[in-house]
Amino acid sequence: VRWALLHLGVPHTTTSFAPPFGPAKAARRLEPRLPPGTKLTAPILVLPGGEPVLNAYAIATCAAEQAGDSGFTDGKEVGMWVERADLAMRAARAVFLAKWAEDEQTMWLVLPGWMKALGPIGRWMGRQGMKEFASKYENEGQGLGVRDLISVLQSLDARKGSYLVASRFTYADLVMATVVESSAPAEGYLVESGLRRFARENTVPVSSELVEWKDWIFAEHFPAEIKGKDIV
Repeated sequence: VRWALLHLGVPHTTTSFAPPFGPAKAARRLEPRLPPGTKLTAPILVLPGGEPVLNAYAIATCAAEQAGDSGFTDGKEVGMWVERADLAMRAARAVFLAKWAEDEQTMWLVLPGWMKALGPIGRWMGRQGMKEFASKYENEGQGLGVRDLISVLQSLDARKGSYLVASRFTYADLVMATVVESSAPAEGYLVESGLRRFARENTVPVSSELVEWKDWIFAEHFPAEIKGKDIV
């Protein structure tokens, strides 16, 4: 989302709600403005009046409207690619949760270094975090798996032209390049994490043509100020 905000030139500040204490902090701040039972997950945009905007696509759309560039997110084709990217991400989470159900050591692969350093306490904190992650995403991923990732990548392989929609860079290119980046990372762009390492090692091979396309999108459009940083 920060990529979209910077591309559109929308002024903003960032606040981390990372575990273990971040989710509770976010809930205290935002839940009074949300319908009961709303599950909070990053990213969240809080407007100047305090109104929260959930969902990355909704945030990008809001930013595009503010920037006077509705074409960045509008249209059926952009929406179609966003849906495919969402399917790929839900499938990837389903693969991860299935792996964790088989072997709890999978959790150790994705724990941050500071949590690993806490030894047994860190493992307990990681286990609690994984339970929360599973309860948040297990229903959305039912029936999804590697085959769904393959389907999304195949649809991307069949694209025509440098950009996915018309002849300009849109949110469709941003989200689909990020999907490919998860399995075939380019050096120095996105922050390294255990989840990204897991994705590389447990998802599907990516064609050289897709890697070249993704590398070109990143080289042409990724903001220099967030290279190697968390862009959620």
